[in-house]
Amino acid sequence: MSKTALITGASGGIGYELALLFARDGFDCIVVARSQDKLRELATRIEREHHVKTLVIGKDLSKPTAVDEIYEETTAAGLAVDVLVSRPTCRSNSRCCRSMSSR
Repeated sequence: MSKTALITGASGGIGYELALLFARDGFDCIVVARSQDKLRELATRIEREHHVKTLVIGKDLSKPTAVDEIYEETTAAGLAVDVLVSRPTCRSNSRCCRSMSSR
């Protein structure tokens, strides 16, 4: 039975690389980010190179309903998450980023 990793922020950077590493280790991958086009390219690469299943979910995690929608899509696909990689992002105009830059 395969394991499944859900990786947020998978359209680029660390999230993208982590998705590739989990796939290399035999995990099916649920990749989440706002950019569905980039996620589809990643999913194609993962499936071609590592022969695991991928589920692409295009969501903006700053939206209050996003987590519930991701859960519903994951459940509908018959997947259970074994590993969650929640990669927080910090936009330059966010309160988080302004707070960090003022230190």
